[in-house]
Amino acid sequence: MKHFSLLVTFAMAVLAASCSGTQMAPSATPLAPPVTQIPTQFATPTLIPPSPAARGTPTAIATLSPAANVVVTPTSVSLAAPKLKIDCISILPQNAPRLTSKGVVVLGRSGPADASLDMSTGVLRDFAQPIYRTVNFVSSSDGAKLAYDQLTLDKPGGQIISEALVIAGADGRPEKLIPWQWGLSNIVGWLNNDQLIINIAAKDPDENRSAKPATLVSLDTKTGQQRTLRPNFPNIDLDYPTADWNGWGETVYDPNLQRVIYSANDFSYGRARFVLWNLQTQTTLANLPTRDVYWVQPAWSPDGKLFAVQTNPDKGNDWWSFELYGGGRDATQFQQWTHLTEYYSKVMIQSFTWSPDSRHIAFWFVPNPQGELTIEQGQMQLGILDVTTGEVAITCIPGDDAFSSSSPDLAPPLWSPDSQQLLVEDRFTNNAGQILLVDLSQHIAEKVADNMGPAVWLTGSSSK
Repeated sequence: MKHFSLLVTFAMAVLAASCSGTQMAPSATPLAPPVTQIPTQFATPTLIPPSPAARGTPTAIATLSPAANVVVTPTSVSLAAPKLKIDCISILPQNAPRLTSKGVVVLGRSGPADASLDMSTGVLRDFAQPIYRTVNFVSSSDGAKLAYDQLTLDKPGGQIISEALVIAGADGRPEKLIPWQWGLSNIVGWLNNDQLIINIAAKDPDENRSAKPATLVSLDTKTGQQRTLRPNFPNIDLDYPTADWNGWGETVYDPNLQRVIYSANDFSYGRARFVLWNLQTQTTLANLPTRDVYWVQPAWSPDGKLFAVQTNPDKGNDWWSFELYGGGRDATQFQQWTHLTEYYSKVMIQSFTWSPDSRHIAFWFVPNPQGELTIEQGQMQLGILDVTTGEVAITCIPGDDAFSSSSPDLAPPLWSPDSQQLLVEDRFTNNAGQILLVDLSQHIAEKVADNMGPAVWLTGSSSK
């Protein structure tokens, strides 16, 4: 799966701070402690939705197998086991009352500026800082921490003169600034609410060109303590190019650094496989053979108790036979959590995200794509899996109108910190679309922005 990296020009109104070189001056009215520079040294160690013009009244037609054709209206329709229901969420018209929400969201787009969206007021603030560029926004699962990579230019559109890792609080205001060092490739994400994962593949020429799996570093943002995470596991997949799972490379660690999922390849299996590895006992817990290690992205639940991966297991059926698999941290086998291929002849799952409470998984999937293998197209849909009951809800919320393997990555569904709402990108073309706020309890959605993708959702509020 291509790594989703929102490359945007970020100088949020909620940050209200300026930088010179590698020092960041505090705001005149700081809402968080002033920036502290840490001298850190990184050691080398198909449902058919309405057309875009008629999205206010969603109606879907589902052709399901083995069931007969079902005409679906925006109501809840439960299908035969395995658990799957068509549960269409209505999209409100433009003049309808706003949904209630809270927090602040960072939005990105391909234009010259980005924005922060105050979810309590609906105020969208554009901002442009010509001498700064920022990339790799990641927020902790509780929405209380933000990290991003900030580039300082010598002049608008000029050369990069410094780079720094910025740690910010729930209101988006910078708290710490760490000089970016040679060999750091990208910010991967928050391991937990205190530790960041940094990809350092650039330190090794073979890793940098994807000839070897990437090495990672965990960084404690409170103490500055680091731990190098080298991908030295039995039969780890060395096929060129190596996989890159959302910046992790091909090793994804649990929040406690006690378990890891990696891709392996050996002659006893004949194909690639996912391995759940116990870092404490240095033993294999579970395996899952798969046809593909590139269009996938294993992920641990925020509480570290469960893992999930979307994949097409090697069962001799079509390449477009993706399902969600997962299990507990001590699982002896990967369990099949969805059964979409019981109803659709072909299924592609593009991306998924865990809810902060670790109870649900929101995922983009394409049912019954049409065309030639690897260039097939179809309407992307939003599905939600309840991991406690095993039920999958098909929401009829559209994503990419004509998704194919060559399409730009659609932003993964973005959960609110309280796990009650989602922000999703509804793309009409490669260059046009909208962001929808989906309220799961009220079962309605509304447009909140145009031509942007949701990046992170913080619990704080933006400054005036």
